[in-house]
Amino acid sequence: MVFVTSISFSQDFAYLDNIKLSKKKDFVKHEADLIKAVDFIMSTPLEENEDRSACGRFIIVFASNCPYITVSINNYIMDFISGNEDLLVGYLGLSMKNSINNKGISTEKNNEKIFAEFYIYAKGENGVELTDHVLSLIEAGDSDAINEWIVTFQEESDEKNKL
Repeated sequence: MVFVTSISFSQDFAYLDNIKLSKKKDFVKHEADLIKAVDFIMSTPLEENEDRSACGRFIIVFASNCPYITVSINNYIMDFISGNEDLLVGYLGLSMKNSINNKGISTEKNNEKIFAEFYIYAKGENGVELTDHVLSLIEAGDSDAINEWIVTFQEESDEKNKL
């Protein structure tokens, strides 16, 4: 007789859809759930699955309604994620996670942390489209120059998007 065992490593994030976020205390209570969702999103490939979808929905609802964290999405963020729109959820999540874990974090430091995470994520085999922007970030990260890359990328994006 032969027995075959299959082990599933699913995190089962379906419970996130049942969390009610209406008052500040609800958001504070579920910060750990947000961080788990962000960590899952940033550690798994972009391919669709139920857990990624549940985490993405939770991150978007949290970002859209959180009364004490504001996430700004500037032109350079939109330029960077062009071709990789799924990274927008990662940006929202990482921005909020950084705000929770580093009270009073500056926009500059937050962006450094976010793009360092994007660099690591893009270097992995996670399904990120290797656009020119992503490739330039990887090159900058390989040269330990992400901070300089951010400044240059923002300036180029601002110049491109001038009306």
